[in-house]
Amino acid sequence: MRRFTFDRQLAKRRAVFALLLVLAALLQHTRGLLPVFGGASLLLLLPMSVAIAMFEGSVIAMLFGVFAGALWDFASPFADGFYAAALCLICFVCGALCSFLLRVNLKSFLLLCFCALALLLLAQWFFLSFLTGADRSGTLLLHNALPTLLFTLAVSPLCYGAAKAARDSLRE
Repeated sequence: MRRFTFDRQLAKRRAVFALLLVLAALLQHTRGLLPVFGGASLLLLLPMSVAIAMFEGSVIAMLFGVFAGALWDFASPFADGFYAAALCLICFVCGALCSFLLRVNLKSFLLLCFCALALLLLAQWFFLSFLTGADRSGTLLLHNALPTLLFTLAVSPLCYGAAKAARDSLRE
C-alpha cells in the first residue's frame, strides 16, 4: 500500500496561489482602488485564475476556479453561484488544455484569457441582462462588455507574471 507524504513546497505554492486570488478579489471589488473607463471595469479574478490554472493540473485548477468564483459571488449581489460555476468550468478547461495540448507561455495565456473573458462576459450578458429583459441589453454588450474585455486583457499579463513568479519561487 502506498503511503501519503505531505509535500511542503506544493502546499506553500498552492497557499500563495490562494492568496493571489484573494488579493485579486480585493483589488477587483474595492471601489475607487482601480480605474474605471466609461463602463469598463477591471476584472482581475478571471485572468489570475486562468494563470493559476495553467500552472496546475485540471482538477486542482477546477478547485481554484470554484474558490475564485466563490470570492466573486460573495461580492456580487445577484450572481448566486454563477461565477463559481463559470470559473470552475473555465479553469478546468484551461488546466486540461495546458496539460495536454498547449505550452505554458504568455501567448497561450493571452489566447486562453481572451476566450475565457469573451465567454464569461457573453454568458453574463445573456443570463443577467438579456434573459431578464433589461432595456437596451445590446448597448450594454457593446458599451460595457467589449471595453471591459479589452481593458482586462491589456492588464492580464501582470496576473500571468505574478502567478509565474509564485510558481518559480516555490518549485517542487
